[in-house]
Amino acid sequence: MLKNESIVLYSHEYEREALSISSRLSFPLDGKVKFCEINSQFIPYAENNILIYGNGKMGEFNIIVIIFPLFYEDSEEIYRKLSSIERINGLVLMVSVPDKRLISKPIYTKLQEIYMKSSAIDKTLLLAKANRYLDILADNTCFTFIDHRGSKLHFFRESSIWTDVLNDNKQGVFQIPGGEVFFAIRNYSANGEIYIGINKYMVVNNVLLRDDNYDDNVGLVICEFGLGLNEFVPRCVSLEIAEKSYGTCHFGFGNNCTFGGMIDEGYHFDVTYSSFSLYSSDKLLIKFE
Repeated sequence: MLKNESIVLYSHEYEREALSISSRLSFPLDGKVKFCEINSQFIPYAENNILIYGNGKMGEFNIIVIIFPLFYEDSEEIYRKLSSIERINGLVLMVSVPDKRLISKPIYTKLQEIYMKSSAIDKTLLLAKANRYLDILADNTCFTFIDHRGSKLHFFRESSIWTDVLNDNKQGVFQIPGGEVFFAIRNYSANGEIYIGINKYMVVNNVLLRDDNYDDNVGLVICEFGLGLNEFVPRCVSLEIAEKSYGTCHFGFGNNCTFGGMIDEGYHFDVTYSSFSLYSSDKLLIKFE
């Protein structure tokens, strides 16, 4: 039985956002709330349903809230340790906030508005869109993605279809702002061509290929397909939360083991597309221009 406690993990720059977390949630946190500042000297992780969040600091919690970005740097160790928290019984909330490194830029105030508004969206609106997508996707396992630049990628669904809309039973892993449906792509099933930015890649058995030894994307593994639901996230693919935007789709790269896949990589990130068509065989399922 978990203690009736919640914990909020944050880095020093985001203390204000952590202390005001209730303004971003549609429900109160359970029981006693612990606030814990994290630094790069200790990466929190979970073992056997116990959260380890500092040297000698550990416990069981009903609700775990992580304010992102928790770390500015990326590494396989950071990814794997934070991913272990997703396996805890209870509710895990990954809350995204604007990057404080942009605070001196004119765009920062607008980003704050976007994040707050998209976090507060009525979940019934998200669920209505999610159910429409679920009805379209559920009967299909083979898909083709096409965009206006010339991408044409064939792939198979590995997992059931997941919905990132916070539920009422306080169980599972959810992102805030929320709003996407997604599924794991079967390993070795993605083949074709895809554009990322201005660069075109061949995809062979889920792996990106291109004749450029200096391209960091070469060798990345496609693992996920998803569709955005949140109309308060602009269709701007450069946003950190762009994959939540209604009218977009995205491909995930890296690990998909936490949502029903078999691809075990030490990273995960998304690339979003604002103009696309999705087919199953020759049948058009979804199109946005």
